Amino acid sequence: MCFSSTASFVASGLLATVGTVSILKTKNPSFRLFASIPLLFGIQQFTEGFVWLSLNDSGTAAVTNYAVYCFLFFALITWPTFLPLSVLLMEKNKMRKKILLLLSMLGGLISLFMIFVLLFRDISAQAMFLHVHYYIDYPYDLPYVCILIYFLVTAIPQFISSVGKMKWFGFAIVTSFLITNVAFKENVPSVWCFFAAFSSTIICIIVIKVRNTSENETDTISFNSAPSEN
Repeated sequence: MCFSSTASFVASGLLATVGTVSILKTKNPSFRLFASIPLLFGIQQFTEGFVWLSLNDSGTAAVTNYAVYCFLFFALITWPTFLPLSVLLMEKNKMRKKILLLLSMLGGLISLFMIFVLLFRDISAQAMFLHVHYYIDYPYDLPYVCILIYFLVTAIPQFISSVGKMKWFGFAIVTSFLITNVAFKENVPSVWCFFAAFSSTIICIIVIKVRNTSENETDTISFNSAPSEN
């Protein structure tokens, strides 16, 4: 995350707590993948805390490489597949499921491409003012195409979903993505993940709302089906 190692570790703890609450509040198995997003963001921010520590210590190049690859594994490989898939699993509408399935498959292709990039292209990081700048040597000048597809598979599914309040999360992702690409163009992976991580706290609200709605529906059904007394 931008700012410092301390900020990254504090954010990691907060997100892990929110993620744990979200998972515990989830009764429906199809919601658990989505509910775990804040926790995974917490782990990601934890890895960037080590990126900061290693960059500040010139004698830990091996640790720097390991921490950088761990962070980018989440940022570049995990989210393009994980986000649309988690929304897909919650969806009940058949037409929406088909669209979400296509986005999940597209996200999977991006993740595969990013695996290739991390394995076979030059990757490095350096502290730049209050941010970590990740240098990623994309082949064939593809970064803009990758950014566009990445945006589609991580932001659009929330607007397709029929789950209540999901659009809140979508608006937060879109807003943070646009701000990052305009104001922090040179440090998108680090800064956007910071904004997206804290946007994921909305997930806890979504999960609690869905749970309360389901419980109210169950109570109504139980009341209506109760035998009348003579």
